[in-house]
Amino acid sequence: MLELLGDLASTAHTCDEELIAEGWGTAWRDALPTLAGLLDDPDPELREMVTYPLSGGGEDSDRLVPCLRDRWAREDNVAVLVSLMMAAERLASHCEEEGVG
Repeated sequence: MLELLGDLASTAHTCDEELIAEGWGTAWRDALPTLAGLLDDPDPELREMVTYPLSGGGEDSDRLVPCLRDRWAREDNVAVLVSLMMAAERLASHCEEEGVG
């Protein structure tokens, strides 16, 4: 399910606007707190997996990069650290707030 959400987020961010289903943006923004909350799940595999859909949230980069940085400071699993780094790198180019990207 997380992989599907990641694919949808990536596609919505890169495709022509007329191809995006009405309500997608609202549904995506409504899901972000739940997805970001999974960064604190006790299961490192789940923490690693959730970075993929989060990395597709380009228009929400200014909110998501700080979440990834916060998890980075507390993470001790190497696979999760790599996933966090890759997600932050993907989002950084979309950040508008100075010092976030």
